[in-house]
Amino acid sequence: MVVAADGLNSAARTALFGPRHRPRYVGASSWRGTVDGEIGGTTETWGEGLRFGITPSSGGRTNWFACAVVPEGQRDPGREADTLRGWFGHWHTGVRDILDQLTEPEVLRLDLYYVDPPLPSYVMGRTVLIGDAAHAMTPDLGRGACEALIDAVELARALTATPDVPAALRAYDRARRPATRRLVRTARLMNRMAHARRLPGLRNAALRTAVTVGGRLG
Repeated sequence: MVVAADGLNSAARTALFGPRHRPRYVGASSWRGTVDGEIGGTTETWGEGLRFGITPSSGGRTNWFACAVVPEGQRDPGREADTLRGWFGHWHTGVRDILDQLTEPEVLRLDLYYVDPPLPSYVMGRTVLIGDAAHAMTPDLGRGACEALIDAVELARALTATPDVPAALRAYDRARRPATRRLVRTARLMNRMAHARRLPGLRNAALRTAVTVGGRLG
C-alpha cells in the first residue's frame, strides 16, 4: 500500500487522476507572522476585499494574518510590510499595533488555493491520498491540518478492522470523502463572503443577524 501525503501540489494526485484536479487560485493571497507583545484577544475584521486576524500566542507574542483580493503571483519584494500598512493602516487599534511592529523579514506571503473539481475517489488500487493531497481547502475554517490528522486516524482504523487492504481503503474513502468535500465547499463559501467587494453592508448585516439568532437558539 502507498499512502500519498504530498500536499497541495500532490504529484501522486496528478499521476492518479490527471491535471484536471489541480489546485485553483481562490483570488486572494495571505500574509502572516508574529509580533512581540500581547495585543488584545482574538479578532477577525472584514473589509471590502480585505481581512485581518489577530490571535494570542505563547511567550507573550501575537499571531496575525491578513488577506487581500489580488492577482495570483503578484509580489512586491521588500515592500510587503509597507503594502499592508497602506491597506490596513486606518483600521482599528489592534491592527495598527501589529502594523507598527512589522519588519519585512517577518512577513510570510502565500497565495491561497483549493482543489477543484473534487476527486472522484481518494483511492486508486492500493494507493490512498490523505490531507491536502486529497482535499486541499482554503484556511477559512481552520480545518486543513485537523482533517489530515483525522484522515490518518480513519485510515489506521480501517486497516486495523480488516486484513483486506483494498476493502479497508474503500471503507476509508466512504468515511472521509463526503465529510471533507463538505468542508472544502464551506471553506470556499466563507472565503468568498469574507473577501466580498460588492454589497459588504448587506453581507455584514446578514452575518450579524445569523450570529444573533444563533446565540438565542443556543
